[in-house]
Amino acid sequence: MGRPRDRVQRTCARCGKIFDVPRSREDQVHCSYACRQRPDVVRECEWCRLPFTLTARMQRDGTRFCSKRCASLSHKSRPDLAPTVHPTMFDIVFAAGVYQGEGTCQKQRTEIAKVGQAEAWLLHWLRDRFGGSVKMYPSGRYRYRDGGVRRAFGYWLITGPRARGFLYTIFTFLSPRRRAQLKEVLAA
Repeated sequence: MGRPRDRVQRTCARCGKIFDVPRSREDQVHCSYACRQRPDVVRECEWCRLPFTLTARMQRDGTRFCSKRCASLSHKSRPDLAPTVHPTMFDIVFAAGVYQGEGTCQKQRTEIAKVGQAEAWLLHWLRDRFGGSVKMYPSGRYRYRDGGVRRAFGYWLITGPRARGFLYTIFTFLSPRRRAQLKEVLAA
């Protein structure tokens, strides 16, 4: 530690505490790393409308919700993921056939049902009747090992309660092998 005359007293801009710093760092405005890192941004949660304080990382990531619960509730109520057409019995049986041939499901943090298909109309048909989202990939973006160009393809994806509802709805129309897969995912 240097001599007393080589140090300067400063007042922390965050907490108001008086602290000493070497003359070479007399432009320092915070007393500690914690005060420097402490967030000073308060934002309103987009779901519950309560104020919450953002950390530096949350500010960088563009956090919009105060908790995972609020983010999850907001995602579940997104109108763009909701179905727009009420499915008929024929629609349910047809969707079960499509899922039987092209679908997959898994359990990560929540249930996920996914159908991959080259025909965009079929993916949009599923989305209109059962909700979820469609992601399309253009042709030519991916190549086969022999040099051929892959056709355009896409995925219909549904997660959480909507996925559970879809899987329970088509369950009786699936083969025993697919039923066993669904039981494993839904029971986890």
